[in-house]
Amino acid sequence: GECGKSFSLSSVLVQHQKIHLGERPCKCFKCGKSFCHRSSLISHQKTHSEEQPYECPKCGKGNGFKHNSTLTVHRCTHTRERPYECGECGKGFYQSSALTSHKWTHLKISILIGHHGIHTGAKPYECLECGKSFSRNSHLIQHQNIHTGQCPYECGECAKGCSQSSHLRAHQHIHTG
Repeated sequence: GECGKSFSLSSVLVQHQKIHLGERPCKCFKCGKSFCHRSSLISHQKTHSEEQPYECPKCGKGNGFKHNSTLTVHRCTHTRERPYECGECGKGFYQSSALTSHKWTHLKISILIGHHGIHTGAKPYECLECGKSFSRNSHLIQHQNIHTGQCPYECGECAKGCSQSSHLRAHQHIHTG
């Protein structure tokens, strides 16, 4: 045969050959899409049975979308709009989940640079306020709380705010003795 496959039943061979000939005799009456095999058509027709009220006005996309959010993502393919932007590098994405996934690449790079700094002593992250350098970006961000006055770490015992988690741990010894 054309692809080297063999079949014990001639009817199965005839059915398979339709793939090579480009024949798609099984047509969906709902949307006009054609398939080589009846089983594929039946599987496809199940997509029409579920309500999909959201249709793309630009292309009338197939049988529509179940959720408005899915349509919103689809519409971005026409406008090239990428509403979810990475604050680190400015790269845009169609979906928030893709942006979340992308952010991990920056985190992994930051961790790798920080780890590399252990071996080399490099501290590439410098505080523009006081000039102090850090091996990790997260340490610089935490350090900057000192300059901004932010106290994101709060004691559960007395509600005292601290600029760094290590300062909070030291403070908590007052309560535990």
